[in-house]
Formats: sequence, C-alpha cells, structure tokens
Amino acid sequence: MTNVAILISQMEIFAVLMILGYVAYKIRLINDENTDNMSVILTRVILPLMIGTSIGGGNRNDVFGVGAFLLCSFIVYGISFILSFGCAKVMKVEKPLDRVHVAVSAYSNSGFFAAPITIAMFGDIAALAFAAYTIADAVCVWTFAPTLMDPNANGININWKKVFNPVLAAVFIGLIILMLALPVTDNVVWNTLKDVGSTSKYFACIYIGADIARKGLKMVMKYPKVIGAVFTKLIAYPFVAVIVIGALGLLDSTLLAILTIYCSSPTMVLVAVFARQAGNNDEYAASGIVLSSVLSLVTMPFVMWLLSVFIY
Repeated sequence: MTNVAILISQMEIFAVLMILGYVAYKIRLINDENTDNMSVILTRVILPLMIGTSIGGGNRNDVFGVGAFLLCSFIVYGISFILSFGCAKVMKVEKPLDRVHVAVSAYSNSGFFAAPITIAMFGDIAALAFAAYTIADAVCVWTFAPTLMDPNANGININWKKVFNPVLAAVFIGLIILMLALPVTDNVVWNTLKDVGSTSKYFACIYIGADIARKGLKMVMKYPKVIGAVFTKLIAYPFVAVIVIGALGLLDSTLLAILTIYCSSPTMVLVAVFARQAGNNDEYAASGIVLSSVLSLVTMPFVMWLLSVFIY
C-alpha cells in the first residue's frame, strides 16, 4: 500500500474512534471530568509509554538520521509563524484576538494526533522522529505560546517545569536505553508497558471526539474568521513547509512523509488552555480546534496525496 492509502485507512480508524467519543459524551456515558481525566492519563502515562518504549526498542543506526529532522522541525515552526501572522494581517483580525488566530494556525496536535498516526504507519523511525519534534515542540510551545496569547505579556516567561514534561522525559529515557543498549526491552514488564503505550491512538481519538462534543460544532459559526486560520493550518502551512524542506534536501522520503503529517495535523488542544489562562478568547481557539480536528480527517490524506505527486 502507498503512504496515502495507509494514511486513509488510519483516518478511517480515527473517524470511528472520534465518533465514538462524541456519542459517548452526548449520551452522557462520559462527562467533562472524565474527559479531562482522560487527557491527563494520556499526557502523563499512555503517550510517554508509547514514545519511551518505541524509542528504546528501536535501531541505534536511525538516531543519527533524525538529527536533520530536529533542524527541520524548527524550520517548519518558523514557517508556520510567518504564515500565521500573515494570515491574521490579511484577514484583519482585531487585537488581541489576532494572537489566538496565530496560535490556531501555528501549533499542531503532535501528541494526540500526529505521533500515533506516524508510529502506526512507519514504526520505530517515526518514534525517533517524534523525539526530535518533541524537543522543538517543547521549546516553541512552552517558551512562546503563553506569551503570544497574553496581550499584556512583558517579555518571555518560561515555565521550565512545563518544558520538561513526561513526554520529553520519556524521550530521553528511551534514548538512553537505546544508545546504551540496556537489557531491559525483552521481559514481561517492558512488553506490558509497550502494550499500554500502544493504546494511545484509541484513547487519544476518543478524547478528541469527546472534546469536540463538549465544545460544540455550532461554536464555529460564531467566528467565521477562524476558517482562515484553519485553512492556513491544514492546507497552506503543510504545503509551503514540505516544499521548502523538500527543496533543501535534508530528509529522505520517509521522514518527509512523517513531517507532512505533523504539519497537516489539527490545532493543538492546549491552545484553548493558553488562551483562557491569558484572559484571551478561548472560544475562538476552541472553534479552531474543533473545525481543524474534523476537517483534518479529509485534508491530511489530500495534502499527502498532492505532495506525493510533486515532492516524494
């Protein structure tokens, strides 16, 4: 199967799971508290286990190959900010809402969306790519996003506890196990932890569906300009970013396909949290998260297909 066909099959699974989460919330099998707790378990337990065991059980020869992926992750983040600020200017989004508009366009849902997809499609090399992307993510999200959202911010205020989160810790632990060839990867404990981590795709999609249900689809109609932010996030940004990276020749076709999925993923769920904490319009952020999460099921395979014609 081609990467596009495999991606479509993954999107079908994601769609079913998101619908399951949506329906479960709507018929009150789960509530807001359950949904929030699911997010905590995902980010602090399941996702770190998926990343740590995937990296730790990988191939050491692949580590050096993803060094360029780290560089490319920072490059595409720069491209995303340029396009996002440009979109806000062109659409004349009023201040301070323009800050939320930029964040909706720029930040990808790498943990809940891109990582499970790429690891399911490409295996251990995708886990190492996620390790590289996570470093760029931690820097660009936790050093810049809170300040970006806050119209009254005075300089950059870094919360180092947030930068060094359980996912990033799992990345370093996995790399230590891999590079030192520690004999911990072939026993019942390791296999159990790996099995728990392998459920990330299912729990993440159910969570996304439930989150969409509680935010509501009608919210999108209240903020029509968010459509521009979502178009930038799902279409313009991945096209420009992958064309630039492809032209630089820094990545092989597999890593370029993985980067495509990261760039074309929906908006990061934390964007709404940052907006709320900064006293900005978290409804606008939530509408972007909902719309991008739904549309990405279609736009991601489309972007992958179109770029595969010209780039891969």
